[in-house]
Amino acid sequence: MNDFKPSKIMSASEVVAEQLYQRRLDKGLKLPEIAAKINIKQEYLEALEKGEYNKLPAGVYGKNFLKEYAIFLGLDYKRLVKDFQSEKNVSPEEKNEGIFPQQIIKKHNFLIFPKVVKNFIIITITLACLFYLGFCLKKIISPPMLEVTEPQDNQLINENFVNVLGKTETEAEITINGELITLEQGENESIFTKKINLKTGLNIITITARKKYGREVIIKRQILVNE
Repeated sequence: MNDFKPSKIMSASEVVAEQLYQRRLDKGLKLPEIAAKINIKQEYLEALEKGEYNKLPAGVYGKNFLKEYAIFLGLDYKRLVKDFQSEKNVSPEEKNEGIFPQQIIKKHNFLIFPKVVKNFIIITITLACLFYLGFCLKKIISPPMLEVTEPQDNQLINENFVNVLGKTETEAEITINGELITLEQGENESIFTKKINLKTGLNIITITARKKYGREVIIKRQILVNE
């Protein structure tokens, strides 16, 4: 009586792997030379022959590698690919995907977004501070505003005096012909007025405005007094 020896039930991956391995041996081929000819890494061919699909690239790359390898060995690649997909439980969406594998977004990728937002806020605040400091510095060192409303330049008068009227910034000081003038402080500007005695003939009135750390501004008025 012959002893009954149960045959091993092979999984789909083992069936595919066995066919690939056995056909390669029958043809007397070695993996390095096949890898060079079909331009597929040897480690992927070894994974196919061992049924270790987890070592293959994600997406359709593994299926394409199997197809190329099966065609090279002269096997029915359609049947092998079907078994391959059955073993990997490939969904219809995966079967129709393009060349590039679907990438799984890992948990740490979600942590990158808050960091980007945080860095953006820090950079924005830093730039705003630098802009404000630059604005303040420019305001400090820039020459003050100076406006002289009276008298007009090149004016001809008969009196031996003239009233000088004008306005400037609140931080500025005014001198007229070298004499410091008291300013009347307003909300956003200072107003000045000064009676200047004139001589007969040509008179030059020099009005100067300056701030503590800024450049000065000079306005001159020529007044001609009739004899």
